[in-house]
Amino acid sequence: MEVLVRDIIKKAEEKLKEAGVVDFAVDSWLLAEFVFKINRTGFYMDPMMTVPKERADKYIGHQKSLCNT
Repeated sequence: MEVLVRDIIKKAEEKLKEAGVVDFAVDSWLLAEFVFKINRTGFYMDPMMTVPKERADKYIGHQKSLCNT
């Protein structure tokens, strides 16, 4: 199963904001670059970019650890 990268990033922003992370949008994006090996240019050129669910789960795991710190 594939998951839209933009949806994952948006959900992470919401979770990080709820957790009180000041730079939630930046942190969400930097985490996406790290986990998905993408850059902003590629992302904006392909707004329907998807990743495998396993990789999305890895991103969510890292995002949760950011919320707990």
